[in-house]
Amino acid sequence: RHHAVGVTDESSRAALRVGAIVYVKQNGLYLARGDGSGPRRLHAGDDAGGQLTILHAALSPAADRVAFLSVNDLDVRERTGRGLSLQILTLTHPADPAAAVSGWRRSQLEKIAPPGPDGRQEIFTAAALAWSRDGSRIAIGLNRPPAAGGDAVLLLDSVGVPLLQYDLAPHDLAPVSSISWTPDSGAVLLGGQIDEGAD
Repeated sequence: RHHAVGVTDESSRAALRVGAIVYVKQNGLYLARGDGSGPRRLHAGDDAGGQLTILHAALSPAADRVAFLSVNDLDVRERTGRGLSLQILTLTHPADPAAAVSGWRRSQLEKIAPPGPDGRQEIFTAAALAWSRDGSRIAIGLNRPPAAGGDAVLLLDSVGVPLLQYDLAPHDLAPVSSISWTPDSGAVLLGGQIDEGAD
C-alpha cells in the first residue's frame, strides 16, 4: 500500500494554498497553488513557434512574474541546444493558477554565454537562476568554458536587462547546482563544487 505524504496541519495547508509554486514538466511550464493543487500550464514548449526546452524556472517573490531559462533545438543525446535565453512572463493576477499571461519578454544570453562554432552549447551552461528577495533583480549562474571567460554570475534587472557580470575564474564551479540571495538582497549564494586545484 501507498500512503499519502504531505502537510497534515490544516492551518499550514491553508497557508500553502494562498501561495504559489512554479515547476517544469516535459510538456511545459506550470503554475499551481503552494500545496500543488490547481495546476495550470502557463507555457507549452511550442508556444514561441518552435520547440522550446525550459531548463530552470523561478517565481518572483510577489508571485506576479515567472522567469525561466530556455534553449531551442535540444539534442538530448549531445545535451546541447541553441539560443540560450532568459524569458520572463508577467501574470494578470499574482499567485493565481488561473491567471493569464499579460506580458512576455525574452533576453538572449548568447553574447554573455557564446555558443561553439556550430552554434550549439551545452545545456549545463545555464546552471541556475533566482529572484532577489525584493524582486528587483535576477541572478543567473553560468557554467562557461575557459574560452568563453569561465564560470560567471550574471545579474539582471526585473525585466531581464543585464546589470553586472561577476567572472569567477580561476575558480571552476563544476557545476553550479543552485543559486540564492541573502534576505537583504545584498549578496548571492552559490551551491556547487569549487575546484580546489585552482589558485
